[in-house]
Amino acid sequence: MKVVCIVLLFVIAAGGADTSQEITDRNPSEIKQSENVKLNFPSFIKRPLRLADQLIKMCKEKKPETESTDHVAINDKLVNFKNCTFICKYEYSNLTMSLPNSTHCGPHNQTCAKPDECVGDLPGC
Repeated sequence: MKVVCIVLLFVIAAGGADTSQEITDRNPSEIKQSENVKLNFPSFIKRPLRLADQLIKMCKEKKPETESTDHVAINDKLVNFKNCTFICKYEYSNLTMSLPNSTHCGPHNQTCAKPDECVGDLPGC
C-alpha cells in the first residue's frame, strides 16, 4: 500500500510541475468545449485555437527528419508576438520559427508583415 501511495504522490507532483500549457498535434480546434482549453494568447488574437492549429501545421512541415516520433507541440507561453516568433517542440529538439505575416501582433491591427510595429501583449490587458 505504501508503494501505491508513493507512486500516486509522485504522479500528482509530476503532473503539477509544468504549469505552462502545451498544444500538441491533436488538432486544437477540434478539442471539445467541455475540456475548456484556454490559450495564453493576447486578447487581440480573436481565434486562438485557429492560430494554434496553423502553428502546429507549420511545425509538422518543418519537423526534422532525425526525429523518430510524431510528437509535435507548441507552448502557448513561448509564442512571442513582439518578435513574431514561436517555438516548435519536438521529442528531442526545439525549433524557433516566424509567425505567419498575417498574424496580429498588436491591439491596433498590427501584423507580423511589419514586425517593427509589433507590440506584443500589453501589460495589464
